[in-house]
Amino acid sequence: MPRPPVPVSFRVLAPLVLAIAVPAQIPLPPQFFTITSSIDTGGFYFQAPVNFHILGLEAKNELNQPYQVVEVIDFGTTPPPTLPVTRVGTQLFYANQELSDRIIDTSIPCVAGNWYGVLGACTSARTSATSYNAKAQFDTFPSDILGHPVTLTALSTVSAPFSGIASNGGNQPCGRPGGFGNVGRIDVYVAPGNGVLARARRFGYSCNAHYSSFYQLFNGPIDLQNSSLEFTPRPLGHTIRQRPLQWHTPTSSPIPFNDDQVIQVALGWTFPYENRDTTELWISSNGFVNLRGTYASGNSASVFAFLREGRKLAALWNDLDPSAGGAIYFDTDPVAGTAFVTFDQVPRKGTTELNTFQIAFEQNGNVALRYQNCAARTGTTLIGWTPGSGNPDPGQVDLSSGASVLTSSWEIEPMVLSTSARPFLGTTIDLVLDSLERTLFAGFVFGLTKFDPGIDLTPFGMPRCVQSCSEDAAVLRIGAQRSTSYSLTIPNDPTFVGVELCVQGAAHCPVLGPNVNRPTTSNALELRVGIY
Repeated sequence: MPRPPVPVSFRVLAPLVLAIAVPAQIPLPPQFFTITSSIDTGGFYFQAPVNFHILGLEAKNELNQPYQVVEVIDFGTTPPPTLPVTRVGTQLFYANQELSDRIIDTSIPCVAGNWYGVLGACTSARTSATSYNAKAQFDTFPSDILGHPVTLTALSTVSAPFSGIASNGGNQPCGRPGGFGNVGRIDVYVAPGNGVLARARRFGYSCNAHYSSFYQLFNGPIDLQNSSLEFTPRPLGHTIRQRPLQWHTPTSSPIPFNDDQVIQVALGWTFPYENRDTTELWISSNGFVNLRGTYASGNSASVFAFLREGRKLAALWNDLDPSAGGAIYFDTDPVAGTAFVTFDQVPRKGTTELNTFQIAFEQNGNVALRYQNCAARTGTTLIGWTPGSGNPDPGQVDLSSGASVLTSSWEIEPMVLSTSARPFLGTTIDLVLDSLERTLFAGFVFGLTKFDPGIDLTPFGMPRCVQSCSEDAAVLRIGAQRSTSYSLTIPNDPTFVGVELCVQGAAHCPVLGPNVNRPTTSNALELRVGIY
């Protein structure tokens, strides 16, 4: 492995730096719940007990959102006031374009005696106004910074108009919620001085996953107007494609719905789906239909609830209110074996955002989600299908892209490459390849060159697979285990500080592999050797 040149000054200082370096995070209280909020972003504040640097930040991602936003604020020598009194501090750092589940590199000096605020959340889209705030149970928490006691106290933004900091650039009025707040959970990596933070970042994707669910989240206008999403059964799953709009004009009388209500209706015939069938539907006033059981009406769309609350067809899941306007119809024809659930100009609660859409069912198992004018643009809208039995999160898809979406009635988790720790000097980390399915052999491919986006491997008989790093070295593992690992030792040599290395997993799956020759690849890891 080639080594970068090392400045003479670093060669002299390296032994001293290594002797005093203490990799540390500010200890956080355990997770209690996650607040989905479109009015603020939470976090915590503290008084710096000593001089130190913040070298990395990461918002806790409890609900598997794709993006994160973080901010660091200097309040000077006076702590933030208790709400409703607020104060605007000095913004030291802000990022709202970052992927979740990764450390954001920073270099923020903190001065002993000053008060600092850390805000952060995960979001369903970059610059989204809605924050998924991971929270602890209490308003305060005894912690420490580099061994010095410190108290973390709940902090919240108060912006006008109300929204999360991802959409307004941060630097908003802040205050302590008093005894009614909860400490927000954001990982803060600290060190006595500046330096290089060891990093292990995931990128790329696995190509061997099979999912039963699919969805798209919208935080703004919906781009499916005047079109249909058609579900066509196939062996062990469905194909979902965007098609020109067809429409059934309701002939029944409207069903009288209250706000946040579920009403059970009878088809009068049997609808088959995913090796099951039903003769009844459960219609929620909030824009979805359950195919089994009377589940909650669900006035707040979230991926967490979507994947856990039963078999759900979400045509336009938002906080809709048919008691305030519009109508909901249910038409069924037992002879033809068809049924239609139609929302006609139903507003989002408290707004004039009217929505007209329809779910069509056929006796052969076909389903269509049909959209006329849908004006919902506030709150979160979710569109998709799930068996809802704690299914794995497949990640979002772009339903208006024209690409087909495939679901499966049986699920294979993606082959995942992870690491046991970040690569500090003088440590050994374990690279772990999980979710191997009846693997003949698997391996770890190492490279000094990162490919992101990856190189398409379709010409090599591996559709939907990508190569994410160069092939400079490899380690092979023989066998059919569900998991395999490789221990990578990082020399205790300052010459290696800053060296970046990529690694990707690959496997041959003769039974369940997704491609003709049964090869498959995992996501990749970008490793950076650091002092801290």
